[in-house]
Amino acid sequence: MREGSLLVPLIMTLSVLVVLASAILAFYFFPAPELLLRGKPDPHTAAHSVRIVLDDGELVVPSSLVARIKRRTLGTVHQVDLQVPWPYNPARLPANAQEARDLSDWMILTFQAREKLLDPAERLEKIYKVYFAGPPTPGPGGLQRHAFAASSPYADLELFVSADPNQPALIRCDLKPSSLGPILCEARVPVSGATMMRYRFAQPHLAEWRQLDALARALLLEFFRPALKK
Repeated sequence: MREGSLLVPLIMTLSVLVVLASAILAFYFFPAPELLLRGKPDPHTAAHSVRIVLDDGELVVPSSLVARIKRRTLGTVHQVDLQVPWPYNPARLPANAQEARDLSDWMILTFQAREKLLDPAERLEKIYKVYFAGPPTPGPGGLQRHAFAASSPYADLELFVSADPNQPALIRCDLKPSSLGPILCEARVPVSGATMMRYRFAQPHLAEWRQLDALARALLLEFFRPALKK
């Protein structure tokens, strides 16, 4: 009788431990735990939305655009990569981000912890200008192209600058293809006090930078929701 009375609490204890262990494994080793908790379908896109909590806000995005979620040791999110088809049509989204095997016609939106992010003019003057190889030359889409000196830390990049006060831009482009496939260009946009967004696209689309920049900023406004101040 005594052995039977001890067996019941032992089984219950083991059951609780198994449930806790399963929850911990799911939380840390699933690539995107948020995708297990999808919201209701968006009537405009017919896609499920997913809520991803960041340091000082959250993203609410169609789950089919989520390519990667990176977490810190304690489980909080520190980077989210979205893959958006270009041209963008919210009524015809991909089934999932894995469809983008060739990123030549996709834009990557990365939300991550904000670094010391200077505005384009300040970054140009304080950081990049001292490393230029010479005067700028005309680039696509009305941009000015700056080449870096071979001895500079930016020798594997070229810089494209918009002097348009209505749409300033500072776009860095690699000189070699990335591990994702095409040669990529990127620009950075502040989101909040703790978060920034990088948007990347294939270099052949550089002439369309105005439309890409406008889309990236529009999606930022649509997807990001700042935390409510207490």
